[in-house]
Amino acid sequence: MLRSSLIRCLAALVAPAMLSGQGAPSLALQPSNGSLAYDFKRLISVRELGDGRVLVSDRSSNRVLIGNFEIGVVDTIAPNDNPAAQFGLAGPLFALAGDSTLLADFDNRRWHFFRGARHVSTVDARHPAVAAVPVLMGSDTLGHVLGRNFVRAVGADRSGDSASLVLAYRSTSRVDTIAKLIPLTATSQSALVNEVKRTSTLRVTLSERSASEQAVLFPDGWVAIARLRPFRVDWREPDGRVTHGAHLADNEPMLPASGSPGTQASNTTSATDTPPFPGISRRYVEAPNPALFAAPDGRVLILRRVPSSSTTARYYVIDRSGSLRGVLVLDVREEIIGFGARSVYVAVTSNRGTERLRRHPWP
Repeated sequence: MLRSSLIRCLAALVAPAMLSGQGAPSLALQPSNGSLAYDFKRLISVRELGDGRVLVSDRSSNRVLIGNFEIGVVDTIAPNDNPAAQFGLAGPLFALAGDSTLLADFDNRRWHFFRGARHVSTVDARHPAVAAVPVLMGSDTLGHVLGRNFVRAVGADRSGDSASLVLAYRSTSRVDTIAKLIPLTATSQSALVNEVKRTSTLRVTLSERSASEQAVLFPDGWVAIARLRPFRVDWREPDGRVTHGAHLADNEPMLPASGSPGTQASNTTSATDTPPFPGISRRYVEAPNPALFAAPDGRVLILRRVPSSSTTARYYVIDRSGSLRGVLVLDVREEIIGFGARSVYVAVTSNRGTERLRRHPWP
């Protein structure tokens, strides 16, 4: 059933069917069926509600807004007067069951919950699940959240850093470690010491070559993990079974972060080489999984790294066997922000640097 559904989805998405790399079809979005007449400053994420409206988090204005594609307008959600309900920076939005939504406030170590377009509650780091999952990466409709824990190496050498991928149960606060990840690599660091407050802050410098393995949680409890060594996608089912995907680097030449489009890098990817997908987001550094997107048909999209001179952005479309099914090509000014039940939402950057939110049918 799933395989036949994916085949139908792929056929609808291809427009036109050209070849990219070694046999992977080049895909294009269907024409837009809606946009919002509002200039956003820095879109973070989108959460589609049951009535077709969308919650939108905008980092620069530090607000959560509600957009209506039927009439193309955006309204501000009235802030809660309770200080505990205020967020430091509007972070990513994660869909829960029904019309419930979780907003991650990384600055304040809080989770904010919305029901429809209304803020209803807040939990802070005293909650066991929040404490256990400092970097929230996703949620599902079964009561789980996906997160990442770091273990920092002692001293200046960061090669000993490690990360664990954890699945937490919001109702029981049970936490299971389901995988190990290669963490984000740092190029340099410096320590700032405040003698008055007796605190120290570690500043880490990241480059566009910084690499990290990433994961995304689907509404049905499946987890897709993008691996670096070798470049592939592993799938974890809700019962714990894991499928290791095929090596993807041979399907298309791995492109460096700069240089001519024809330059081909080695198929052996490491944290010090140019990684096949970005480890940091150009939108906000704290993005927990900047290259991965969970499509409603069960496939995962991976934003590929392209030359800085490229005029296009490319997303690998990977099915649940770990196989490459196509390469979605967008203009470099377009960027996928999220998905709805039958839609994909794209941020389009203008020449002035503002952004408009556009909706397309999916697939």
